[in-house]
Amino acid sequence: MSRTNKEMIVKLDQIVLILLAIGAIIYVMALVFGMLQIMPYGLIGLSFMVVVLGILGRIIYDRLQNKEDDYYQKNIDK
Repeated sequence: MSRTNKEMIVKLDQIVLILLAIGAIIYVMALVFGMLQIMPYGLIGLSFMVVVLGILGRIIYDRLQNKEDDYYQKNIDK
């Protein structure tokens, strides 16, 4: 029933990543709420945030769908 150190480190990495993602979501929600409070001027920042998040989403989507990068990551970069 004992776990190896590598298994525990992987588990810890996953926990930290989840906590970081939750923190980022809370931060973005606070930014959106703040921009909505100053409505006419907040639209500039809100539109900029939508564009940046759209670009970031597209980059992540392209990386997840790219089979060639997966092949090189698994077989070549060792």
